[in-house]
Amino acid sequence: MLNPKKIIGLFNGNGNLAADVLLPQDQFQRAIEKERIRSDRGEHEYSLLVLTPNLDEKKQAARLRKIVLAIRKMIRDLDEVGWYDKKQLGIILPYTSREGAEQLAHKICEKITPHVNASGGVLCEV
Repeated sequence: MLNPKKIIGLFNGNGNLAADVLLPQDQFQRAIEKERIRSDRGEHEYSLLVLTPNLDEKKQAARLRKIVLAIRKMIRDLDEVGWYDKKQLGIILPYTSREGAEQLAHKICEKITPHVNASGGVLCEV
């Protein structure tokens, strides 16, 4: 099982912008709610990707760091990445259609699969 409290520190204080921070679960859930409200008010769409990586306990921190950095390179500055729950990462994609989110999910899964257990892979849901 992923340990969000153990891993969150990897993404703070490294000299990068706040865009490199993996949001804790409570903050990520608030960000989802804020985006839902914003999209309702502004009548625009957004998508939420949920990723379930199967990581080794021994190497989870290093592999998760590679996964998050790879994801950061594929998304925009306005997108948010965080813990959706204890085992899943989420990506909030404002102004993104389901089709656009599915295309991104496919690219992300291709890119991060080498960083997860071969037996479990990664599950990407839109």
